[in-house]
Amino acid sequence: MKKYVFSLLMIGLFFSCDNSSKDPDTPCTEEFCFYTVKVQDTNGNPVVLDSIKVVLDDKDITPQKTQTAYEPGMYEITNDNYQTLLVGEKKELIISGYIDGEAVFNDGFLFGADRCHVSYSGEKPLVVTLRGDDDIQCTEVLFSFGVKVYYEDESPVILDSIKVLWKDTDITPSKYMQEDFQRIGTYFYALTSDGLTKLFGATGNETVSDYITFFGYIKDKEVIKEDFLFSTDKCHAYYNDEKPLTIILKK
Repeated sequence: MKKYVFSLLMIGLFFSCDNSSKDPDTPCTEEFCFYTVKVQDTNGNPVVLDSIKVVLDDKDITPQKTQTAYEPGMYEITNDNYQTLLVGEKKELIISGYIDGEAVFNDGFLFGADRCHVSYSGEKPLVVTLRGDDDIQCTEVLFSFGVKVYYEDESPVILDSIKVLWKDTDITPSKYMQEDFQRIGTYFYALTSDGLTKLFGATGNETVSDYITFFGYIKDKEVIKEDFLFSTDKCHAYYNDEKPLTIILKK
């Protein structure tokens, strides 16, 4: 089965409510508010899911009936039955769609509620557009990454050589890439680029993550050994670590 990625296009709000009754002395309207997400392919055709799942704070709050009878591809994701969980809050509902038991999309939408009704609080539209692997076109932009190396006094560390490994594979950047980073400043050393996509082997909407290791040498002595976490999709590499791309050495 094809895997999919999603992009958000236009508002798929099927039913909206007047949530203006914030005055405690004003009675709530008798409307029952519910919200839907529209799931479609790249041609705008509705996508039939086997099921969806809605999670709030790690709790499954999927409505009892999600497939609406009003329009194919429209799926109810929340309603006034969940008002007490959202009142006075703005919380992210995590929506997942499934076909043949496999998640074809996951996304978060921000909802809240007043004392009467739930309401959509997000700015992005409530539409998910699924794209098959063959529809994914990579941009021609090349992503490359460098690491900044300096001493505690902020003076640059001049390395005689570097090496970058992924597992046991030497993926040290070319001297030309190294020269490009050195033009930025003597602090910088090339680390990796979109070449990781072929090594990690991500396809379609997959994201593959793994560590690469940077080694730095002065007079043939190893002075740096540092791991950095990267992720790749089908097209590009992304730095996915919490720590900055910076190495600080003691003199």
